[in-house]
Amino acid sequence: MGHYGGKPREGDRPGQKYKKKSKEIRHGRKRGKSAQLRHIDGQKDRLNSLENRISGTFDPWILEPLFEQYANLAAGCSDEVFVPSEMERIIGYSDLNNQEQLATAANNPTAGSRRISLPIHHMIKILGKKVPLDPKRPYDPNDRHIFLLGSSSYGETEEVDTRNLRALEWLMVEYAGRIPPGKSFSLEIDKKRVVLPYNPSTEIRNQNLYVSYIRGVLQRTGIVQASHYELRRVKSGDHKVIATMHVATVQRLLYREGQPEPVLISYLDLKRPQANKR
Repeated sequence: MGHYGGKPREGDRPGQKYKKKSKEIRHGRKRGKSAQLRHIDGQKDRLNSLENRISGTFDPWILEPLFEQYANLAAGCSDEVFVPSEMERIIGYSDLNNQEQLATAANNPTAGSRRISLPIHHMIKILGKKVPLDPKRPYDPNDRHIFLLGSSSYGETEEVDTRNLRALEWLMVEYAGRIPPGKSFSLEIDKKRVVLPYNPSTEIRNQNLYVSYIRGVLQRTGIVQASHYELRRVKSGDHKVIATMHVATVQRLLYREGQPEPVLISYLDLKRPQANKR
Protein backbone atom coordinates (compact mmCIF):
# COMPACT_ATOMS: atom_id res chain seq x y z
CA MET A 1 0.00 0.00 0.00
CA GLY A 2 1.33 3.40 -0.91
CA HIS A 3 2.36 5.99 1.59
CA TYR A 4 0.99 9.02 -0.29
CA GLY A 5 -0.20 11.77 2.08
CA GLY A 6 0.96 9.98 5.22
CA LYS A 7 3.50 11.03 7.79
CA PRO A 8 7.05 11.25 6.45
CA ARG A 9 9.16 8.24 7.18
CA GLU A 10 12.72 8.28 8.29
CA GLY A 11 14.94 8.65 5.28
CA ASP A 12 12.45 10.51 3.10
CA ARG A 13 14.04 12.85 0.58
CA PRO A 14 14.26 16.58 1.56
CA GLY A 15 11.34 18.57 0.22
CA GLN A 16 9.24 15.48 -0.43
CA LYS A 17 6.43 16.64 1.89
CA TYR A 18 6.30 20.07 0.16
CA LYS A 19 6.16 18.42 -3.28
CA LYS A 20 3.25 16.25 -2.21
CA LYS A 21 1.35 19.26 -0.89
CA SER A 22 2.00 21.21 -4.09
CA LYS A 23 0.75 18.28 -6.17
CA GLU A 24 -2.46 18.09 -4.12
CA ILE A 25 -3.07 21.82 -4.63
CA ARG A 26 -2.45 21.56 -8.40
CA HIS A 27 -4.93 18.70 -8.74
CA GLY A 28 -7.58 20.41 -6.62
CA ARG A 29 -7.42 17.92 -3.76
CA LYS A 30 -6.26 20.58 -1.32
CA ARG A 31 -6.90 24.31 -1.15
CA GLY A 32 -3.88 26.61 -1.02
CA LYS A 33 -3.37 30.35 -0.81
CA SER A 34 -3.54 32.25 -4.06
CA ALA A 35 -0.56 34.21 -5.30
CA GLN A 36 -2.38 37.42 -4.34
CA LEU A 37 -2.92 36.30 -0.74
CA ARG A 38 0.69 35.19 -0.45
CA HIS A 39 1.76 38.61 -1.75
CA ILE A 40 -0.44 40.37 0.84
CA ASP A 41 0.94 38.21 3.65
CA GLY A 42 4.47 38.90 2.47
CA GLN A 43 3.97 42.67 2.51
CA LYS A 44 2.37 42.52 5.97
CA ASP A 45 5.33 40.53 7.25
CA ARG A 46 7.71 43.07 5.72
CA LEU A 47 5.90 45.97 7.43
CA ASN A 48 5.91 44.15 10.77
CA SER A 49 9.60 43.34 10.41
CA LEU A 50 10.48 46.98 9.66
CA GLU A 51 8.34 48.15 12.57
CA ASN A 52 10.21 45.84 14.95
CA ARG A 53 13.57 47.04 13.66
CA ILE A 54 12.53 50.69 14.04
CA SER A 55 11.31 50.17 17.61
CA GLY A 56 14.70 48.76 18.60
CA THR A 57 16.84 51.40 16.84
CA PHE A 58 17.77 54.80 18.28
CA ASP A 59 20.52 56.10 16.00
CA PRO A 60 18.87 58.75 13.74
CA TRP A 61 21.24 57.96 10.86
CA ILE A 62 20.23 54.27 10.93
CA LEU A 63 16.56 55.06 11.49
CA GLU A 64 16.17 57.28 8.42
CA PRO A 65 16.50 54.54 5.75
CA LEU A 66 14.23 52.27 7.83
CA PHE A 67 11.60 55.02 8.03
CA GLU A 68 11.88 55.53 4.27
CA GLN A 69 11.40 51.83 3.52
CA TYR A 70 8.41 51.65 5.87
CA ALA A 71 6.70 54.77 4.51
CA ASN A 72 7.22 53.81 0.86
CA LEU A 73 5.85 50.31 1.42
CA ALA A 74 2.88 51.51 3.48
CA ALA A 75 2.01 54.26 1.01
CA GLY A 76 2.25 52.01 -2.03
CA CYS A 77 0.54 48.83 -0.83
CA SER A 78 -3.14 47.91 -1.07
CA ASP A 79 -5.74 48.48 1.65
CA GLU A 80 -5.69 44.73 2.38
CA VAL A 81 -2.12 45.17 3.61
CA PHE A 82 -2.24 48.53 5.36
CA VAL A 83 -4.60 51.45 5.96
CA PRO A 84 -3.35 54.75 7.45
CA SER A 85 -5.81 54.57 10.37
CA GLU A 86 -3.71 51.71 11.76
CA MET A 87 -1.12 54.32 12.73
CA GLU A 88 -1.49 56.52 15.77
CA ARG A 89 -3.01 59.98 15.25
CA ILE A 90 -4.19 59.29 11.67
CA ILE A 91 -7.90 59.10 10.85
CA GLY A 92 -10.20 60.08 7.99
CA TYR A 93 -11.64 63.59 8.10
CA SER A 94 -15.13 62.10 7.78
CA ASP A 95 -14.49 60.13 11.00
CA LEU A 96 -15.03 63.39 12.90
CA ASN A 97 -18.73 63.01 12.06
CA ASN A 98 -18.87 59.61 13.80
CA GLN A 99 -19.42 59.77 17.56
CA GLU A 100 -17.26 56.74 18.35
CA GLN A 101 -14.37 57.93 16.19
CA LEU A 102 -14.76 61.50 17.47
CA ALA A 103 -14.51 60.27 21.08
CA THR A 104 -11.32 58.37 20.20
CA ALA A 105 -9.83 61.40 18.45
CA ALA A 106 -10.60 63.62 21.46
CA ASN A 107 -9.63 61.24 24.27
CA ASN A 108 -7.10 58.78 22.82
CA PRO A 109 -5.55 60.02 19.55
CA THR A 110 -2.65 57.53 19.78
CA ALA A 111 -4.97 54.51 19.69
CA GLY A 112 -3.59 53.09 16.42
CA SER A 113 -2.64 49.41 16.30
CA ARG A 114 0.78 50.19 14.81
CA ARG A 115 2.93 51.90 17.43
CA ILE A 116 5.15 53.87 15.11
CA SER A 117 5.62 57.59 14.54
CA LEU A 118 7.23 58.69 11.28
CA PRO A 119 9.20 61.90 10.60
CA ILE A 120 7.09 64.54 8.90
CA HIS A 121 8.74 64.11 5.48
CA HIS A 122 7.67 60.44 5.48
CA MET A 123 4.37 60.83 7.33
CA ILE A 124 2.86 62.92 4.53
CA LYS A 125 3.25 59.94 2.19
CA ILE A 126 0.76 58.12 4.41
CA LEU A 127 -1.60 61.09 4.55
CA GLY A 128 -1.67 61.12 0.75
CA LYS A 129 -3.36 57.70 0.53
CA LYS A 130 -7.05 57.64 -0.34
CA VAL A 131 -9.48 56.98 2.50
CA PRO A 132 -10.83 53.41 2.10
CA LEU A 133 -14.53 53.04 1.36
CA ASP A 134 -16.62 52.24 4.42
CA PRO A 135 -20.26 51.09 4.17
CA LYS A 136 -20.94 52.69 7.56
CA ARG A 137 -20.41 56.22 6.25
CA PRO A 138 -21.59 58.05 3.13
CA TYR A 139 -19.13 58.30 0.26
CA ASP A 140 -17.27 61.61 0.09
CA PRO A 141 -14.94 62.06 -2.91
CA ASN A 142 -13.14 64.88 -1.05
CA ASP A 143 -12.47 62.85 2.08
CA ARG A 144 -8.81 62.72 3.14
CA HIS A 145 -6.59 61.56 5.97
CA ILE A 146 -5.69 63.93 8.79
CA PHE A 147 -3.00 63.80 11.47
CA LEU A 148 -4.38 64.68 14.92
CA LEU A 149 -2.50 67.42 16.78
CA GLY A 150 -4.63 67.60 19.91
CA SER A 151 -8.03 68.55 21.28
CA SER A 152 -9.66 70.63 23.97
CA SER A 153 -9.92 68.88 27.34
CA TYR A 154 -13.19 67.82 28.91
CA GLY A 155 -14.98 70.84 30.36
CA GLU A 156 -12.30 73.21 29.00
CA THR A 157 -13.40 76.45 27.39
CA GLU A 158 -10.98 77.47 24.65
CA GLU A 159 -11.23 79.58 21.52
CA VAL A 160 -10.63 77.93 18.15
CA ASP A 161 -7.76 80.31 17.31
CA THR A 162 -6.02 79.65 20.65
CA ARG A 163 -6.40 75.88 20.32
CA ASN A 164 -4.97 76.00 16.80
CA LEU A 165 -1.90 77.98 17.88
CA ARG A 166 -1.26 75.37 20.61
CA ALA A 167 -1.51 72.68 17.93
CA LEU A 168 1.06 74.49 15.75
CA GLU A 169 3.40 74.71 18.75
CA TRP A 170 2.99 71.00 19.45
CA LEU A 171 3.79 70.18 15.83
CA MET A 172 7.00 72.20 15.98
CA VAL A 173 8.08 70.75 19.33
CA GLU A 174 7.44 67.21 18.06
CA TYR A 175 9.31 67.44 14.77
CA ALA A 176 12.01 69.94 15.70
CA GLY A 177 13.00 67.49 18.42
CA ARG A 178 13.51 64.67 15.91
CA ILE A 179 16.12 66.20 13.62
CA PRO A 180 19.67 64.76 13.67
CA PRO A 181 22.47 66.60 15.51
CA GLY A 182 23.78 69.67 13.73
CA LYS A 183 20.65 70.09 11.59
CA SER A 184 17.64 72.43 11.80
CA PHE A 185 13.88 72.29 11.32
CA SER A 186 12.46 75.08 9.18
CA LEU A 187 9.14 75.93 7.56
CA GLU A 188 7.14 78.78 6.10
CA ILE A 189 3.98 79.58 8.08
CA ASP A 190 1.59 81.84 6.19
CA LYS A 191 4.58 83.10 4.16
CA LYS A 192 6.67 83.80 7.30
CA ARG A 193 9.89 81.81 7.64
CA VAL A 194 10.66 80.06 10.95
CA VAL A 195 13.91 78.21 11.68
CA LEU A 196 14.50 76.06 14.78
CA PRO A 197 18.06 74.86 15.41
CA TYR A 198 18.91 71.42 16.72
CA ASN A 199 18.38 71.15 20.45
CA PRO A 200 20.71 68.54 21.99
CA SER A 201 18.95 68.47 25.36
CA THR A 202 16.02 66.07 25.54
CA GLU A 203 15.34 67.29 29.08
CA ILE A 204 14.74 70.85 27.86
CA ARG A 205 12.81 69.62 24.82
CA ASN A 206 10.27 67.85 27.00
CA GLN A 207 9.73 70.77 29.39
CA ASN A 208 7.74 73.95 29.22
CA LEU A 209 10.99 75.86 28.67
CA TYR A 210 11.27 74.57 25.11
CA VAL A 211 7.61 75.35 24.43
CA SER A 212 8.22 78.90 25.70
CA TYR A 213 11.21 79.19 23.39
CA ILE A 214 9.10 78.20 20.37
CA ARG A 215 6.35 80.62 21.39
CA GLY A 216 8.91 83.39 21.50
CA VAL A 217 10.15 82.47 18.02
CA LEU A 218 6.58 82.55 16.66
CA GLN A 219 5.84 85.89 18.28
CA ARG A 220 9.01 87.49 16.92
CA THR A 221 8.15 86.14 13.46
CA GLY A 222 4.65 87.63 13.61
CA ILE A 223 2.70 84.35 13.84
CA VAL A 224 -0.54 85.12 15.69
CA GLN A 225 -3.57 83.07 16.73
CA ALA A 226 -5.61 81.82 13.78
CA SER A 227 -8.00 78.98 13.00
CA HIS A 228 -5.92 77.95 9.99
CA TYR A 229 -2.22 78.01 9.08
CA GLU A 230 -0.68 77.16 5.73
CA LEU A 231 2.69 75.41 5.89
CA ARG A 232 5.07 75.47 2.94
CA ARG A 233 8.72 74.72 2.26
CA VAL A 234 9.10 72.47 5.28
CA LYS A 235 12.62 71.16 5.74
CA SER A 236 13.44 68.56 8.38
CA GLY A 237 17.21 68.29 8.55
CA ASP A 238 18.29 67.51 4.98
CA HIS A 239 14.83 66.42 3.85
CA LYS A 240 12.45 68.78 2.06
CA VAL A 241 8.67 68.46 2.05
CA ILE A 242 7.35 69.58 -1.32
CA ALA A 243 3.65 69.39 -0.41
CA THR A 244 1.64 72.25 1.05
CA MET A 245 0.11 71.40 4.43
CA HIS A 246 -2.45 72.96 6.73
CA VAL A 247 -2.90 73.14 10.49
CA ALA A 248 -6.56 73.68 11.31
CA THR A 249 -8.99 73.35 14.20
CA VAL A 250 -12.69 72.50 13.91
CA GLN A 251 -15.48 72.24 16.44
CA ARG A 252 -17.72 69.19 16.80
CA LEU A 253 -20.41 68.11 19.29
CA LEU A 254 -19.45 65.08 21.35
CA TYR A 255 -22.24 63.44 23.33
CA ARG A 256 -21.24 62.43 26.85
CA GLU A 257 -23.96 60.61 28.81
CA GLY A 258 -26.52 61.93 26.33
CA GLN A 259 -25.45 65.56 26.69
CA PRO A 260 -23.80 67.43 23.79
CA GLU A 261 -20.44 69.03 24.56
CA PRO A 262 -18.46 71.18 22.12
CA VAL A 263 -15.01 69.76 21.49
CA LEU A 264 -12.19 71.27 19.43
CA ILE A 265 -10.09 68.97 17.24
CA SER A 266 -6.80 70.19 15.76
CA TYR A 267 -5.17 68.42 12.85
CA LEU A 268 -2.62 68.55 10.05
CA ASP A 269 -3.53 67.64 6.48
CA LEU A 270 -2.36 68.09 2.93
CA LYS A 271 -3.69 70.90 0.76
CA ARG A 272 -7.36 70.24 0.20
CA PRO A 273 -9.97 71.44 -2.31
CA GLN A 274 -11.31 74.97 -1.90
CA ALA A 275 -14.81 73.65 -1.18
CA ASN A 276 -13.59 71.81 1.91
CA LYS A 277 -12.10 74.78 3.74
CA ARG A 278 -13.66 75.56 7.10
